[in-house]
Amino acid sequence: IKQKWNISQNHIDLSSFNIQFVPPTLCPTCDQPISETNDHGHSHDSLKEEVEKEFRDILENIDRISNEYKTYVGECVAIEQTMNQLESEREAASFSLNSKEKVWEDQIHDFQNDVRDTRNKQYEHSKLVSKITNEIQQHSDFKAVESVKMGELLRIQDSVDAAKSFYEKINHDLEEMNKSIQQLEQQKYNTEEQSEIMNKLKDAFGPRGVQSFVLQNAVQALQISAQSYLDVLSDESLCLNILLDSSDRVSRTVSNLNSDGTWVERPLSSLSGGQWRRCSLALNLGFSDLVAKRGKLRTSLLVLDEPLTHLDSTGRAQVGQLLRRILQDSNLERHTSTTQKTRTLGIGGLNVSTILIILQDLAAEELEESFDSIDEVIKTSGNSNVAIDGYN
Repeated sequence: IKQKWNISQNHIDLSSFNIQFVPPTLCPTCDQPISETNDHGHSHDSLKEEVEKEFRDILENIDRISNEYKTYVGECVAIEQTMNQLESEREAASFSLNSKEKVWEDQIHDFQNDVRDTRNKQYEHSKLVSKITNEIQQHSDFKAVESVKMGELLRIQDSVDAAKSFYEKINHDLEEMNKSIQQLEQQKYNTEEQSEIMNKLKDAFGPRGVQSFVLQNAVQALQISAQSYLDVLSDESLCLNILLDSSDRVSRTVSNLNSDGTWVERPLSSLSGGQWRRCSLALNLGFSDLVAKRGKLRTSLLVLDEPLTHLDSTGRAQVGQLLRRILQDSNLERHTSTTQKTRTLGIGGLNVSTILIILQDLAAEELEESFDSIDEVIKTSGNSNVAIDGYN
């Protein structure tokens, strides 16, 4: 209405039905001009009457709606009171329901526990019944198997008795065969022993056997003689092993004494220069001693050419000591009849009165005190002159 008749809110007083109406210039329904007169029904008075009529209709509607609103408010209050009462009853019923549900839940839980315990007991009883049934079945099966096995046992017992009888017979035959075998083995041993003796006799008294016997004795004598010289040259730290194998080949090895007192066998190729020179010189002296002992060659002169090569000062001193002892043993053998008891070197064949050694200048100077005389060979202008010790 305000928009239709352009009425301001400040111009309306509904309590006194006072409307300050400002008539529009155009009719809001037909858009025709409004005049002060009542032309064509578009005057200010007619429009005001129409506006007042519409306002009266509105006020009647407001009164009607206000009465209906009061009626509705009373009904809402009554409904609200009823709802509050129902809500209280509902809460009481809910509380009672919850209490009863709790009781029922506890009872149901107890019933479920009882049912579970009962089922467990039933399961255990079922297992026990099944176990007893199985045991009864197994017992029945065992009885059946036992009866079958007893029959088999009787048959086996009969077989065992027969086997024992057969075993005793076989054992008796075995003892007889063992006795026969022992007799045959004894005969075989005696035959092999006789054969071995015959082979040794054939080897010993045959052409090759006599040669091997002579060679074996010579090799053993050579080792004993050479070792006696080597003990002096090496201060008993080297051992020369000379052996004759089954094919009459001579093998030579050397054992070296370690600091812990053990002997270690070494081939000749692994020896140092000084050790090789000591073994070589001892072997040469031992061979000369053996030849002289066999009476094949006896001489009073021993010539040594450069025997001190590869030897240090200690080795050269040991060589000089050895040569002195050779001369002492030779003099002792010539002047007494108890040579075998007092001789300390070799096997008693080497008997020299003169030892001639060819040396270089330096080696000769170191061993000057070990010799009775030193002759010097001097080369000048392509000529060699000999300066004999004791002669100008």
